[in-house]
Amino acid sequence: MDDTQELLADFYIVCQPIMLCSNTNVIDGYEVLLRSKEQQRFPEKTFMWFIEEEQRNSKLMAYYSRELAKIMDIHSNTKLSLNLHPKLMNSDKATFRRSLCL
Repeated sequence: MDDTQELLADFYIVCQPIMLCSNTNVIDGYEVLLRSKEQQRFPEKTFMWFIEEEQRNSKLMAYYSRELAKIMDIHSNTKLSLNLHPKLMNSDKATFRRSLCL
């Protein structure tokens, strides 16, 4: 396993509920959050390392795509919100769209 794969293996996805302010206890979807098993939080330095180079960025986007597909297979009618760093969107547009299945 190369360094990139080892780093991706440390990641996991958390779906944080988005609550409607007007109605208590009503979930209006989920925000998709990237976390590190080792750090137990957003892996900022590792994330920045991935997105600074096109090939690594593509691997990260492929990871997101696989993980989102798993979530959507189970919860197909659930609204998900993603926060994307601008560098993710500055990558090759075709790769970006393919990775997110758009």
